[in-house]
Amino acid sequence: IDIIRYDEDPKSALMAEDWSKDHPRAVDEADYVPPAASDDPSLTEVQAEAILNMRLRSLRRLEEMELLREQSALMEERAQIEDLLDS
Repeated sequence: IDIIRYDEDPKSALMAEDWSKDHPRAVDEADYVPPAASDDPSLTEVQAEAILNMRLRSLRRLEEMELLREQSALMEERAQIEDLLDS
C-alpha cells in the first residue's frame, strides 16, 4: 500500500520489492523507503499491473487487516510487559 501511495513508479517498485521480507509501515511519504532495484523481480509485470488495478476498497481492507494484526501483536507485547511489571 505504501508503494502505491508514495512511489513515483509504483509498478516498477512492486516488481523490485523483495516480498519474502517483513515490511515496516511508512507513517507518511517522508518515511517511505523505495525498494532497491533488482535484476530478478519477485513480481511479473502482469502481477504488478493487476495489483495496481485493484479497487481502492480492496486495498483499504488489506490495510485494515494489517492494522488489526499489528494491534494484536502490540496487545500481546503489552500483556507480556504487564506480567513483567507485576512480578
